[in-house]
Formats: sequence, structure tokens, C-alpha cells
Amino acid sequence: AGRGPGQVWIDMVFATCPFLVFAGLHFGRDEWLEEAAGQLAAMHTLFWDSACGLYNQAVNIRGAGHRTEDHWSRGNGWGILGLCEVAAHLPERIARRDLVRRLLRDHLSACLAHQDGEGMWHQEMTDFESYTETSGSGLILYALGVALEHGLCPADWRAALLRGLRGYAGYIALDGSVHNCCIGCMCPGEGTRADYKAREWRRNDHHAFGPAALAFGQAHRLGI
Repeated sequence: AGRGPGQVWIDMVFATCPFLVFAGLHFGRDEWLEEAAGQLAAMHTLFWDSACGLYNQAVNIRGAGHRTEDHWSRGNGWGILGLCEVAAHLPERIARRDLVRRLLRDHLSACLAHQDGEGMWHQEMTDFESYTETSGSGLILYALGVALEHGLCPADWRAALLRGLRGYAGYIALDGSVHNCCIGCMCPGEGTRADYKAREWRRNDHHAFGPAALAFGQAHRLGI
């Protein structure tokens, strides 16, 4: 899952678990569906910060037992992207489906507790003095839209989605440029909150466009 033994990144949540679900559904392999749910549960345990309900990005990157201290917006976006896809498509017959759905609601609830007045999220989600970060915001808004579409969260959370979409649009220029997207961020420095906050943003970073397409595409599916 990482560059060495025991190294794990939260990116693996979206990179592996939805693939296992869609492949399992296509080929009729329930053991792949169970594996996806099991991996989600294991990675939730690895990355979840019980103090705020958000995720850290990486474990064992700076040595055995090291865990990043961040609550990075795009890292939480990677986690919630995998959660929402699996929660929405895992069949009822899979034993841990209800667990995955609960993890999604819990993570969404924690994200909404850190949504700013503009409807967006920040590079360090627990610190509004860090800059507004668009890629993580887009992934969180997409997951919220998926949860609303599939009835996996309270219907009144739609107001948070609408507020976020309006805020997000303010960071997208008329020529399609997307501002305030954090550059690549693989456990910078020692993985402290300060290290993540210092990671700069770039207009039209290659991470900027997928989250925007997902968020506004999902909004269209909801008739927004």
C-alpha cells in the first residue's frame, strides 16, 4: 500500500475498495465485496482521529509506528470518496454493509462540523486560518451528494451541499481555471499539522479538475 513494508496511505481507500466492489458485482464474487468492506473497516481504524472524527493521511511513512498528525482536506476527500462509493453500491447481503454506511455518515458528519461559512473546507480542516482548499472540498461535496442520492444521510444535509457548491464555484474562473488546489502532498516534513499547512496551493494543479467534475456532475444528478 505504500513505498515500503507497512506503509499505508489513505489514498488506498479510494484506489482499491471501489474497484473491488464494482469488479465483485460484475463477476459475481461476493468475497471481493467482503474484502472491500473489510479493507475499509481496517483503514478507518488506522487513520481515524477520534478527537475530531476526521482522518490522517499516512501511517509508517517516517518509520514504524509513525502516523501523520494532519486532517488534510484532500486526504479526507480520498477517504470519503472510497466510503461513499462502497456504501452506495455494496449489496444488502454483505454483512458489513451497515458498518460501511455508518462510517460514511460519521465521517460526513465530522466534515460538516468543519465546513466554513462559505461552504468550503481548509487545507488543515480543523484550522480555518489555513487556506481554503478546493480539491478536498470537491471530493467531500461529491460524497455528500452521493449520500443524499442514495438516502444514506439526512435529507436536510442538502443545504450544506448547496452552500458548498456556491462557495466552490467562486474558486473556478470563467476560463475553467480552478484555484486553491494543494499540490502533491505525500507526508511533507514530519507529517505535522504545520507541515501540511505550509504546503502551497497552485492554480490548475492536476489534482484540481477531477473533484470539480465529480461534485458538479453529482449536483446535476440531484437536479441542482
